[in-house]
Amino acid sequence: MSRVYFFILIFTNCFFYSDLRVQLADLAITNITLIDGTGKVVQESKTILIKEGRFLDIIDAKEKCKARSFVDGAGKYVIPGLFDNHVHIGPEFRWPLVMSQFIHFGITSVLIPGTNNQKFLQFKERIKEENLIAPHLYHTSLMISMEGKHPAKTYGDHYVDGVNVHYVKDETSIEPIVSQAVKDEAIAIKVMIEDGPQPPFVTRIPEKYVSLLSAQAHIVGLDFFAHVSDMYEVRAAVNNQADALMHFMGVQIDWENDLEVMQQIVDQNISWVSTAMIGKSFFHPLNQEWLENEHYEVFSQEQKRYFNDEDGSMKATSTAVLENMFGGAEIPPEAMLKPMMEDIKKLYDMGVNIVVGTDLGGRPYIMPGYSFHEEMQLFELSGFSGEQIIQCATLNAAKMLKVDDDYGSIEKGKVADMVLLKKNPLIDIKNTLSIETVFKRGKVQKRLEDE
Repeated sequence: MSRVYFFILIFTNCFFYSDLRVQLADLAITNITLIDGTGKVVQESKTILIKEGRFLDIIDAKEKCKARSFVDGAGKYVIPGLFDNHVHIGPEFRWPLVMSQFIHFGITSVLIPGTNNQKFLQFKERIKEENLIAPHLYHTSLMISMEGKHPAKTYGDHYVDGVNVHYVKDETSIEPIVSQAVKDEAIAIKVMIEDGPQPPFVTRIPEKYVSLLSAQAHIVGLDFFAHVSDMYEVRAAVNNQADALMHFMGVQIDWENDLEVMQQIVDQNISWVSTAMIGKSFFHPLNQEWLENEHYEVFSQEQKRYFNDEDGSMKATSTAVLENMFGGAEIPPEAMLKPMMEDIKKLYDMGVNIVVGTDLGGRPYIMPGYSFHEEMQLFELSGFSGEQIIQCATLNAAKMLKVDDDYGSIEKGKVADMVLLKKNPLIDIKNTLSIETVFKRGKVQKRLEDE
């Protein structure tokens, strides 16, 4: 083979394979402003190439590209698909609607920390068989507690051992509980360390059982997620190698005396889920005007009747709680929420993997999908930047679930979950609600307004 022919062949092959890369793109979103979820500075005038449900490449908009279809992203913004890392989805008959509401609001991944896992696994099969609209779904074990403790004593007798809760009876019950979590395809066990959200408090699960549960979970490759509501419980979780703390509401950090344990959380790479919507939910019944927006229209009549508080019972409950906590219901929401969010920001600045989660189902007025955006808005109270909030709602959440190799940011090779926005969320985080299109695995998802 002559040297000239050899170089011609190499040049031709390089040109062919370079061209093949763009020829194989299924979709190109051009001229888009990219907020990639990593916390980095916004990238303007980009083209996103998608192939077989993954990000094939991210190139400058001036570069030529070829694809089977194009979306003009001029004047638009793209963020990764959002993660709600604390969701209880309620009665089974509501699940399909709730899933479609998540997608409608750009939530493409959800963590369910405690449900009826048998029914839930059946529902996941139904999603596949019927091609239902739904986010990626992750779940833990059933809630792990002890008989007579939280949540059963707090919320009533509908908790049934082995159905929607596991009761630790003695040391010999630990291994079967964790083994069942493996059979249920859980990613973690969830241990209810909490003594109850309000008086009369119950005794907590003994720490020796917390230790044994954590150790057994890690032996079989599961994470240990701890349900906490005060610093005593935080310490118990941290001392027993928790991988994530599932609430911040109720935790009051004494920064002078608790700094050491906060540093442990950083050193042990423990994630912490915000659930600040629990606090805001107490103010919702007293501020019905918050529901007067176009986003509220996607909820069913049943949901609206519930949120509208027609009999005033939820307003009465909220008034009583706020009077008990603050001496009056006239207190502005920021008085409760801003100090909490400032502590969360301090933790974020220390290096804690802060994650957005709503605790949907844990309180009235936490609404599927929509309240996730309310949760993100609460982050602005303490000076989180738009990039940081989006990072907590995407990549940080994926890191907590240990799926960040594939999800959580818009980067080459990752699964193409993303949300196309009409307005800039870095100017005002409320603009995450200006959703034009939701993509899951590179495919446009049908939103409720498209019905």
